Parts: sequence; C-alpha cells; structure tokens
Amino acid sequence: MIRVKPRTTPGFRTRMRLDRTVAEVAALVGGRVEGPADRRLAKLLSLQEAGPDDLAPVFGAQGAVATATLAASRAGALLAGASATLPARGAGAAPCAIIRVENADLALDALVLALTPAEDVQAPGVHPTAILGPDVSLGHEASIGPHVVLGRGVSIGARTRLLPGVCIGEHAVIGADVTLHPHVVIGSRCVLGDRVTVFAGSVIGKDGFGFRQDKQGRHHRIPQRGIVVVGDDVEIGAHCTIDRARFTETRIGKGSKLDNQVHLAHNVELGEHCAFAAQVGVAGSTIFGKHVFVGGHSGFGNGLRLGDRVAVSGFTGVNADVEAGTHVSGFPATPHRAWARDLFHVRRLGELFTRVKALEAAAAAGDQPPTGADRPDAAGAPERSARPGHGA
Repeated sequence: MIRVKPRTTPGFRTRMRLDRTVAEVAALVGGRVEGPADRRLAKLLSLQEAGPDDLAPVFGAQGAVATATLAASRAGALLAGASATLPARGAGAAPCAIIRVENADLALDALVLALTPAEDVQAPGVHPTAILGPDVSLGHEASIGPHVVLGRGVSIGARTRLLPGVCIGEHAVIGADVTLHPHVVIGSRCVLGDRVTVFAGSVIGKDGFGFRQDKQGRHHRIPQRGIVVVGDDVEIGAHCTIDRARFTETRIGKGSKLDNQVHLAHNVELGEHCAFAAQVGVAGSTIFGKHVFVGGHSGFGNGLRLGDRVAVSGFTGVNADVEAGTHVSGFPATPHRAWARDLFHVRRLGELFTRVKALEAAAAAGDQPPTGADRPDAAGAPERSARPGHGA
C-alpha cells in the first residue's frame, strides 16, 4: 500500500485561514460590523461547514432551501449584503456577528484574494531549455519558461509570460501582458492582443476542418491558410480549439471569455465581450454579435448569424439565424418562452393519450364519453364544463 503524506510546505493551506477578528476582516472588505466585533475568526467556510469560530458568506439566492440553510448554520460570523434579510437564530444560540457590505460577492472576491498567497511568478528572462528560432523579438521583461519553442520571426510583447511547454509557430504576434499556460499551442502568423490569458492545452490556429471528395469517394484536404486574431482582454479556458480561417481570419472580439473545451471552427467570428460556457461547439463561418452569452454544451450550425445580446441556454442546438436580443433554448433553438410552453405540453402527452384512448373506447361502445369525475385521468383534478358543440 502506498501512503501519501499530507503536504506541509510553508504557505500551503487546505482551508482559507483568517486568524483575524471580525473587526479586522470588516476593515479588509470595507464593511461595518453588527454584533461582537472582537470575536476571533479561524476560517472562511461555507454556511454548511462553518462553526462558531468561522466566517461564512451569504449569497443572494432566495427560497426555502437557502433560508433553511442559513437558519441552520453554526457560523460565528456572516458576510452579507447591506440589504440582506437574515433569519433569527434559535433560542439559546450564541450571538452571530454580521459584516455588512455593499456587495457581498465583490467583498468575498477581495477577501479570498487577501487570504490566498500569490502564486510564484515566473521571472523575466529565457530559460536555458527554451528554443528560440531566428529573428525572435522579445519585449521588455518577457518571461520564456522551460521547454518553450518559438518559431522564426515570433514577436512577444512586454511582460508576457510563456509557461512550460508553450509552442508558438513562425511569425506569430503575441501582445503585452499575455499569459500562456503550459502546453498552449499558437499556430503560425496568428495574432493575440494585449492582456490575453490562454489556459493549459489550448490550441489556437489549427487547420480548419475542410475536405473534398473525389469521384472515388476519397477525402482531399482543402488548404487552410488564414489566421486567428484574438482581441485584447480575452480569456480562453483549458483545452479549447480555435481553427484558423480558410484564407482570411477567425476572430475573437476583445473582452470575450471562453470556458474549457470550447471549439470554434474556421472563419467563426465572435463580437466583443461574448461569454461561452464549457463544451460549446461552433461550425464554420458562423458570426456572433456583441455580448452574446452561450450556455454549456450548446451547438451551432454552419454559416449562421446571431445578433447582439443573444442569450443561448445550455444544451441548445442552433440551426438558424437568431435576431438581436433574443433568448433561445432547446433543439431546434426556439424563443425561450415558446420552448418552455412546448415543454409543458409535451409533459402532458401521457395524460392526453389516456383521455384519447378513453374517448375512442367510449365511441366504439356507443357510450357517452366520460366527463368530470368519471374521466380516467380526473383523480384529484377539477372538473371542467363541456364546450358547446363538442359532445359525443
């Protein structure tokens, strides 16, 4: 049996340790204290995990489950919004300190950043195992990590960090303050703007998927010689694949965010500030407007046009153009309200089937169709008046 010893490296924390008083935490997040300000807090935990010496955040979710969880929590202090309504604790429970802030989500972000040690930043310079081709240009304080490969004529901007195993094809241009995580691949001549982050294993600039068949049914690749252009402030998750265009550009607009395992085929264009959740797949030449939000595991057909501020629910299949400002769901993609209505009716098909069978049986026997309480499906359901002209 292999025994794994717990890690004891200095600075390593399995929990968010506070080791501060309520008042000190409030000062970190710019909040005000209700209750015992001098209580010393040990950890930042969830409502379910927190004990009398811990702080727990209260989010904006409403409903019976959230209220019950909050009422049952043993947390000694809560981080809550200024207008959040908190249920009273049971008789005999210890008083709870409350840190009130304008926005609990933003305050929690600030607190988490304050509590976690900063990651070690790769120092500027070129690691001795890196391979740089001819005519490579490195900006001020660029950092080239172990086993990075840069092709001929690559340009790297100031303060950009290339972590271990990154591979960049010839004549690609990488902007300033970019971070490419381990084993990212950037194809030749592709362009990344400033402040772009690409997480591990993503490939930008792979040849697009295009083949023709000859008379014998054999596949022949269509040349893909375009590039990918990624705008400023874009974030691309792990193991995404962005194909190069056939002869122009596949584009990702500035400020857009892609979750893990997103695939954009050749000649796809994303407008500014789009956000795609994990496992979205987009076929070639589809064009998105600005501020388009797409839920996970959705798919898009070839050559579509989606307007600005379109919202696509998760698991949606889009096979037609979508007008600006529309929210679509389901397969094929339908305006969300219509999809929800149709789903409601589909779930009643079993009931309708039972009613139709009863009507058919009554008609075959020459009997009066069952109505009201005599209907097979009427248990517990209110009676309805017969509509004129619809008798047997």
